[in-house]
Amino acid sequence: MISDLAGIAAQLSGTSNDLKDGIDQLDPLLAGTGRFDGFVARDDDNAYILRDLDVQFPAMSLRGGAELSQAGTNTADLAFRLKDAADIDPTLQGPVTLTLVATPAPDEATAAQMTLLGAGANVAIDAVIASPAQNREVTGDVTAQVASLAAFADIVGQPITG
Repeated sequence: MISDLAGIAAQLSGTSNDLKDGIDQLDPLLAGTGRFDGFVARDDDNAYILRDLDVQFPAMSLRGGAELSQAGTNTADLAFRLKDAADIDPTLQGPVTLTLVATPAPDEATAAQMTLLGAGANVAIDAVIASPAQNREVTGDVTAQVASLAAFADIVGQPITG
């Protein structure tokens, strides 16, 4: 028996029909026929590995891979696409894409770029996540163009303007 799950790996593949988890914002994304494929592992250095991820549902898709380490730098190349933001919040509309790319940086840090485009927003984050020895301190820049902050009030849980 492997008590800490180190050294375990699995190739996953499957389909689903109308998954439900009871979370109002998530259930619509899992409705209909879905399929998933991917490789997951935890290596002997306690890094979590996700490769060839491909999750497809009528309302959304998620593709890519990542390697996450508690001890050092991380990598990721992930793309999430939501067909219509109204599926998670009826005050929003239109497609949304979210991408994340993370690469090794000097001194065991991780350079990360994230973009969110859609539902009246265009947000970009360019950051460096320091090594564990530096408490994973995050520094970087955020740029955002938002048509109306009020559209996101339901997500934030309070009135916002601008």
